[in-house]
Amino acid sequence: PASHTKHTNVALFSSLAADTVSPAKQLIYKLIYAGSSVFSALSFVLKEAIFARFAATTNASLDVFVVSFHGSFAQLVFTFGSLLLVSLPVFGGTKLSELGHFFVNGFTCFTGHNPHETDDCHGAPLVPLIYMAVNLSWNIALIFLLKHGSALFMFIGISASIPLAEIAFAFPWPLLGASPMHKEYIFGLILIMVGLVSYRLVSLMREQRAIAGYKMKWTDCI
Repeated sequence: PASHTKHTNVALFSSLAADTVSPAKQLIYKLIYAGSSVFSALSFVLKEAIFARFAATTNASLDVFVVSFHGSFAQLVFTFGSLLLVSLPVFGGTKLSELGHFFVNGFTCFTGHNPHETDDCHGAPLVPLIYMAVNLSWNIALIFLLKHGSALFMFIGISASIPLAEIAFAFPWPLLGASPMHKEYIFGLILIMVGLVSYRLVSLMREQRAIAGYKMKWTDCI
């Protein structure tokens, strides 16, 4: 989903900004970022095709919440299925027998109790519930954007959320504090917004030309 991609990208950019990262590792991180964007782009294209095919075959509009539910359910199944990967050395080498213990500790922290003395779970479960509500609303809004726009328009919108998130995190939020703001994020936001506005203007111009051309041809037939 978009929200997970956003946090992954932010973490990646923060790593690239560190002085301790070698050029070789920077190249690897860039390739990982490019590869991760492929799966998101494919999901947008598939969803756009689903909306278009459903409208063409049934002459009706597909409910956005239906698409969101099936996507979230598939993600849930895939997430639990991919838990086996954490046992591999490249992903940390966590023992599968310890996963149950992690789940118990996570649920304990979610209820607002500290599993260990060094943990800090104050604000739970209100803060996690607020995050889930915002995340769900954001994903549904993106599907609305895809339904009434296009996959490319949705992808540009998600790209704009990355620098916007960094600007939001620059404020001293409860439990989070303020994060340092880098000028690269402001430049990236300006660049993305210029591309977003330009894309929308070009799309509107094409639609107007198509409508004008259709009216002209229809008049010639008369």
